[in-house]
Amino acid sequence: MNWNERYRLEYNKRETEKMIRAFSAAALGFDASILPYITGKNGRLSDRKITGFIKELLSGGKRDIDGDMVENDLTPDEKAFFESFFYCCIRCFANDVVTRYGIYESFEECSTFQHIIDKASLAQKDTAYKDYTSLVRNEYSIFMSLPELEELFPLSGFFAVMDACYLFLTEGKITDLDEEGFSGFSDTEFEYHVPEISDEDMLAEAKRRGFSSVEEWNEYEINEFESDEEARRVSEEAAIEEYEERERRVKLINEERLPAWEKYRKDFGSIDKFIKQYKRYRELYFRVDAQDISSRVESMCTDFLCRKGLLPYADDDALADEVIDIERCVSRLKNGIRRRRAND
Repeated sequence: MNWNERYRLEYNKRETEKMIRAFSAAALGFDASILPYITGKNGRLSDRKITGFIKELLSGGKRDIDGDMVENDLTPDEKAFFESFFYCCIRCFANDVVTRYGIYESFEECSTFQHIIDKASLAQKDTAYKDYTSLVRNEYSIFMSLPELEELFPLSGFFAVMDACYLFLTEGKITDLDEEGFSGFSDTEFEYHVPEISDEDMLAEAKRRGFSSVEEWNEYEINEFESDEEARRVSEEAAIEEYEERERRVKLINEERLPAWEKYRKDFGSIDKFIKQYKRYRELYFRVDAQDISSRVESMCTDFLCRKGLLPYADDDALADEVIDIERCVSRLKNGIRRRRAND
């Protein structure tokens, strides 16, 4: 599978998954906008309203005997942890990466409850990190020693998306997040060394390929190289043309998508609070029980939507109609797939 086929399949799969999430979000009510709760009359984000929105998310809808909102049953560390999580979600973009294979993604702002739930699913993946040191080790190895893998890192979890957001906004270095924490690592620790192959191993490999000696194997490879030179030259020319065509398409796509990303950076305002909240999240992650963060965040969002009367399945009659609609959609999808396969 060549690069074009791989990229096309990955892109098509991501787009399909995106539509499935959109369908699920609509059915569960998570596509409801959070913008009315976090923006002012001018349509711009309001720190005051964001703080109030987060407080209500954490409250769980509990009220005391006077009708005043009270906090949910969270420890002080858990409360601070989820405050930082929600704040980082809201201020970060909804995408999981900025670029993929050098191509800017279509910018998405965090504007729905589903976007927050998606970030919580990424945060669930971070449970693979057993402690802060293992997180920092991974970040250092990617962003400092193996920058060519930087684009793949955000696929691994919430820390990675926040790192990508932090680096995009500040145009700084990952080590600026915690200079002392990164000080225990060096580039030499992550250097890749090509393993040495002994003469005995070379001879064994030559015999496995049907040659009596390494020299015979080398001579065969040289002859094959010379006989294929013309074919290789033609192939290289085709590869160069393909590469140039790809670069042309990438440039056009980036010229179209980059302005939205630049506007996000320009309009972000002061990033000091974002950095402070992200650092607090990093500090608290390994002090609280984050094993079920995804389900807890989804529960908080569900509770909020229920209180606002925005859950489409809260009423039994409405649920019955929704189930029928979903069954029809599934049936149409299956019939469409079978029809297209039959026409191929």
